Amino acid sequence: METILNFIGIDVSSQWLDICSQDGSFKRIANSPTEITEWVLSLPQSTALAMEATGCYHQLLASIAFERVHEVYVLNPRDVHYYAKGIGRRQKNDKTDAEIIRRYLCNEYEHLRPWEPAT
Repeated sequence: METILNFIGIDVSSQWLDICSQDGSFKRIANSPTEITEWVLSLPQSTALAMEATGCYHQLLASIAFERVHEVYVLNPRDVHYYAKGIGRRQKNDKTDAEIIRRYLCNEYEHLRPWEPAT
């Protein structure tokens, strides 16, 4: 198993992906196949990506990242919500949601099970 050096948290909506990188920087890209593929191809191989389950909006990102051999984690939104409350996070917007998802992935990585597409 490869050692993960890069953790990324992504807040997914129908139109946008708000991305929080390992270094704390933020980026917003369209939730479209072209932009997602271009962004995922720019990532180093030792990357883990986490996003909340959002009905169907997260599926495109999860599939493209999985195909490019990245570790993908689709998190239960309730778990992330309680995690944010537990660390005292009160602010709620797309940017802070992406940051919380990245922080959750960094701290709980050892206990999470990677996402795989349905057979």
